[in-house]
Order: sequence, then C-alpha cells, then structure tokens
Amino acid sequence: MDTDVDESDATPLPTPRIRAGFGPRITTVRGFSSRGGFYLLEVAGPVEMDFLGLDHFQEALPSINPTEEDAFCQRMRALGARWFENETEAERKTPLK
Repeated sequence: MDTDVDESDATPLPTPRIRAGFGPRITTVRGFSSRGGFYLLEVAGPVEMDFLGLDHFQEALPSINPTEEDAFCQRMRALGARWFENETEAERKTPLK
C-alpha cells in the first residue's frame, strides 16, 4: 500500500478570516487582498500594531470594504508581509515560531 501523499491533490486548508490573532510571543496578522489570496505578517511589538491601526489586545476582523482591505494590505507589505494563495501554502512556506 502506497502511503505517500501527493500534495498537489490535497485540498487547501481554509484561511481564518481573522485579521489579527495573538500567540504567546507573536501576533499573526492577515490581510485579504481583493485579488485573492492573503498577506501574512508576524509582528512582535506595539509599533507595528500601531502602524497597522490594530488594537494590541483584541482580535480584529477584516474590512468588508475591498478598497479599505487593499489599503491595509499595502501597509502590511511596507512591514514585509508575504502573499500566499492559501493557508496550506502559508503553512508549508512559513517556519513555525
């Protein structure tokens, strides 16, 4: 029996629709581009959160306005955010912290 999994046939994991989620040492921020996919940024401090206009202590949801969300993605890109097509790609290409 062949146990190898062909990742090209795997269904991508759903992307969480939360803009900012807090971990023990790092905050993960996502921006949802109107072109598809999402930007991912791991921030470590309040300066980046202030620049992005996010609360330091509460999860945030993405804007329902595509223009506002694209502007948020641009601010994320200024801090080094990376774009991913889906969550599976992000997990594969982002080292665990």
